[in-house]
Amino acid sequence: MSLREEMDVKVEYSVVPKNTLDRICFILPFIWSKRESNWKAKLMDSSINYRDFEYMYIRKPSLSLKFYSILHYIKKQNPSIKIMMEIPTYPNTNEYHGIKKIMVLKSVNCERKLRKVVDYILTYSRDKTIWGISCLNIANCVDYSSIAPREHYCPIKNTLRMTFVADFMYWHGADRLIQGIAQYKGNYDVILNIVGNGAEIENLKRLANNDSRIIFHGFKTSEEMNEIFNNTDIAIDSLGRHRSGITYNSTLKGKEYSARGIPVVSAVQTEFDYMPGYKYYLKVPADESVIVVDDIVKFFEKVLLDNNYETITTEIRSITENIFDFSKGFKKPIMETIIRGDK
Repeated sequence: MSLREEMDVKVEYSVVPKNTLDRICFILPFIWSKRESNWKAKLMDSSINYRDFEYMYIRKPSLSLKFYSILHYIKKQNPSIKIMMEIPTYPNTNEYHGIKKIMVLKSVNCERKLRKVVDYILTYSRDKTIWGISCLNIANCVDYSSIAPREHYCPIKNTLRMTFVADFMYWHGADRLIQGIAQYKGNYDVILNIVGNGAEIENLKRLANNDSRIIFHGFKTSEEMNEIFNNTDIAIDSLGRHRSGITYNSTLKGKEYSARGIPVVSAVQTEFDYMPGYKYYLKVPADESVIVVDDIVKFFEKVLLDNNYETITTEIRSITENIFDFSKGFKKPIMETIIRGDK
């Protein structure tokens, strides 16, 4: 059962701008974009009786004074409603580039007012308050029952097969690993599967310079992904989050890798850094240094030496499921802290 299934959901609304003009209008101040007009029309509809609402959950909103005005309207209709707002990464201002930098100003003006209308911020960071609002620290979780563990896993002698899945942006830092592979002079045959597209993918291809060890797969279906993961020794999490000012991040793909039973390498602090004795995780420097592939090779060898490799998948999945399955790491703290009023 999902969190949504445990609540009586009266209004559920999501909108994504469909054209370039509306994206530009949303960035600019003093203009109601189509996206914001749709928010207003849907959420300030007089037919909605907010006095019947107990809770409102908002995920990763784009902050503006127009957004605040909608929440202010809702709170005025029902002062006792508990508004929960999920902020996955904080701070996130460095994620804006070019003309989108205007969004920083729009966001700051909204942030100053949010504590008047928002009761809890749900965050994957370790912050206790954000913008003067109490935080509920949660983990980015996945539904383990819907993710297949890798099957028939068997390492190949003197071969390291890594997989990096993302909608690649500069903060994923895949360039650091590509450069590391170019500099690697060890005895292992190294393979890096780059799975996904994204704004950074063409830069990564140029950097790889047709290196046969680096395979760009593009988008893959679930079945195709299963095949890649079945033949993956090490999964790569974000390597460049420091570029956007993030020092701690509860990444979704790290949990997906773990649900599949694969050891993880990351350059950003995650929950794994706070799991004493967990040996299937390697932290690499969060800076602009080239990733040292020899370090990953040593980590891989240690994992194999310490375990019967046929049981590694099962052990990783078993340990992490108790922490990162949706029902345990996400739904439970929300239900207990907010819905049941526990502190």
